[in-house]
Amino acid sequence: MSRCGFCGTRGHNRQTCPDIRQRIKEEPNGYYAQREEQRQKRRKRNSKPRLCSYCKNSGHNKKTCTTLTHDRYQQTKKNKDFGKIFIQACKVHGFGPGSLMELMKPEDFADADNYRLDRLRKSWKSHGPLAMVIGFEEKYLNSDLAAARGYLGSREQVVKLRFPSGKLARCHLPTEFKDVVPQSDGCRHGYWKIGCPVETGGLEKAFSSEWRTGNMGVEYQLGLENGY
Repeated sequence: MSRCGFCGTRGHNRQTCPDIRQRIKEEPNGYYAQREEQRQKRRKRNSKPRLCSYCKNSGHNKKTCTTLTHDRYQQTKKNKDFGKIFIQACKVHGFGPGSLMELMKPEDFADADNYRLDRLRKSWKSHGPLAMVIGFEEKYLNSDLAAARGYLGSREQVVKLRFPSGKLARCHLPTEFKDVVPQSDGCRHGYWKIGCPVETGGLEKAFSSEWRTGNMGVEYQLGLENGY
């Protein structure tokens, strides 16, 4: 039988040592009393049921969360369905890598606020009216652009461009896609349109298999990645 690490007596340990209990009783603000208080706090914290970090319910963790499994499936399906609609719209409009995007003229936005007009004029001055599509930001090109919550700010800028100067940039989808991505303000109220269409027979090859199957960005959409 092991001995107590405090008093050396057999039959108990430091946690149940009567000598330590007596010390705590005599010195309620002393060293051993403080240590016991900390130990009790740790036990109380550890006794609370652990919650799943995704659904916040107890009895399981994120790896075994059935809610997360269901949400992943549903989000993947939405993305895949959106991808099919988007590809079809691209083929109708001749939009894809190699097509030209064209900035609308400032005079076409006579009713726009000064901020938007200033941005449009600066874009004209800095880069000119044309840019070539070189790809897409697949992570953000998904069903959220068509869903109720949509995206905000730069996450709507899913088109990768290269200007004649060689400068690379991103922009919103052209206005021809406003019915495909109705929650994208940058598309519905933007000032980019398709300037010159291209042949899109093999457009699917321009996208990764992860995007085509709807898996691209799902973890991000469900808030499982930082920065959402």
